[in-house]
Amino acid sequence: MWTGIELLYHLQELRMEYPILGDLFQAMSSRIVYLVLPIMIVAAFYWTIDKKQGEILGLSCIPAMVFSMLSKYGIGQPRPWEIDPRIEHVSGVHANGPSLPSGHTAMTVSSFIPAAIFGRNVWFACSMIVLTSLVMFSRLILCVHTPLDIIAGLAVGALSAVTAWKAVDWAYGNDRRHLFIDLVYVALFTILFATALFVWNVETTKVLEYMGFIYGMILGKVLERRYVSYKVPDISLKNKAKIYVAGMLADALILLIPLSLIPGYGTAIGGFAMMLWLFYLYPKIIMSNGL
Repeated sequence: MWTGIELLYHLQELRMEYPILGDLFQAMSSRIVYLVLPIMIVAAFYWTIDKKQGEILGLSCIPAMVFSMLSKYGIGQPRPWEIDPRIEHVSGVHANGPSLPSGHTAMTVSSFIPAAIFGRNVWFACSMIVLTSLVMFSRLILCVHTPLDIIAGLAVGALSAVTAWKAVDWAYGNDRRHLFIDLVYVALFTILFATALFVWNVETTKVLEYMGFIYGMILGKVLERRYVSYKVPDISLKNKAKIYVAGMLADALILLIPLSLIPGYGTAIGGFAMMLWLFYLYPKIIMSNGL
């Protein structure tokens, strides 16, 4: 099977010749870029810009992340250094589990590209596209993925974005359709979680982490429609910025406190609570304050 691993030989030589490239692209490959920033973008749109667009972004990037991170255990494609010992395993680079598809690529494509389209600003759109390209290239120059992995991650991210966009467009303003979409996502990902646990033998704590994100997001969306009917407040940009910063600080604490206090299960609990906060609890607080 073609993987394009030959390209990595040249990129590895380039990285070794210019060590600063390794440091630069390790930063581009960090959790802040591929995980934290997408969630920050989802929150910015959902709370302060356009709720519908925020919902599309959330339904795009969270499922893309979960599917790409778990499906690779079913595919079982080895990492490049396991395929060819001439490829060096760069220490300190985030690369857990099998290789195909690239989770970094799926997450950034499914969040940054739709955000670029929604943003309606040339500079913002260009920055999102450049950042997506840099993340994908970082996974190649650090030799943690082959070109095949990147292409597969791109396909997962694009498919997730298109599916979310079409689904929310079809359901928006119709509670029954929204509930149907939510139930479909719950059913499909419950099957994925069960398969990961009982067929692919993925660690229980790892599966629970992703369950927290998916189920927290879906429950938050259902509760918001039932009890809040959130609308982005028509207030000044300064006040929107205050709302956003306060919400994100709380979001970070909601994730990090369980993560630090409950080893093994903290991410699952924190991820669930963070999604519930993002899609339901914080919008409820904003609306209750009459903003």
